[in-house]
Amino acid sequence: MQKKELNVAVGGRIRKVREHQHYTREQIAERADISAQFLADIENGYKSMTAATIINLSKALHISTDYMLLGVKPNDNGNAIDELNSILSAIPKNKQVYAMELVRVLMKAID
Repeated sequence: MQKKELNVAVGGRIRKVREHQHYTREQIAERADISAQFLADIENGYKSMTAATIINLSKALHISTDYMLLGVKPNDNGNAIDELNSILSAIPKNKQVYAMELVRVLMKAID
């Protein structure tokens, strides 16, 4: 199997984030609805991904697709909202109302 340069770069970023967050491949694979072997192939640059897998992995790792694909890190110009949206969208729909309430409480406490 031949590695493509883009796959190697993307897979490396995914592995780096996963390890930094102290997750196993199995944990992230389950959250992204893929097999652990497929995630290993992605991280090692052997496989590319569909759009659905890219989105699922970005949600599972709480990172932007821009960072995953291009290595573009969020800057301080409002991208915190994108990151918060990514985190909230990874929460099951039936529990998002609780997360939003926690955010509201936190905002009041910070004020």
